[in-house]
Amino acid sequence: AYSTFQSIFLYQNKLTGELPSIKGSELYGFGASGNALSGTIPEGYFNSSIMLNLFLDNNQLSGSIPDVFPYDCMFEALHLHANRLAGSLPSSLRNCGSFLTTLLVHNNSLGGNIEVDLFNSSAYLKSLLLHSNTFDGKVDFLEMLPEKTLEEVSLDSNNFVGNLPTRLFNSSSLRVFSAGNNCFEGGLG
Repeated sequence: AYSTFQSIFLYQNKLTGELPSIKGSELYGFGASGNALSGTIPEGYFNSSIMLNLFLDNNQLSGSIPDVFPYDCMFEALHLHANRLAGSLPSSLRNCGSFLTTLLVHNNSLGGNIEVDLFNSSAYLKSLLLHSNTFDGKVDFLEMLPEKTLEEVSLDSNNFVGNLPTRLFNSSSLRVFSAGNNCFEGGLG
């Protein structure tokens, strides 16, 4: 499906049913935010080496985020928030670090520990919204976030533990840091 399109945007409609396969398509962007789409997200939406933007937030999508991001991943924005996604953040997400600016996965049922080096190559990340999930463990991954571009981090309403990394508070670009309703301890300085 959609083999000749470069971008498809179907925001804020009353679309229902499952997402079609896009295997073999040349899509740079796909957006269907604010509908009533259900089912899982086919792997083709994630394993494309040319997809730049994926906006599937505010639907009823379920399942996990497949661990199929290619080595030459070019995603700039992933908006998957306000769905019913479960599982952990896939380790292949690190392949998108060279381009990724926005990762919005809040208001789902994602969980588990976040790998320390998952954002190691995320030189341009601006927004990381993880709130209202069931992530747990320490937040050592925050040490790897870029100091010069990062503007917003939200960790609220998870099960994170341990100390907050003080390095973040020295960032010249960070404007919003929110980490309420977790199990952090220790000092702020």
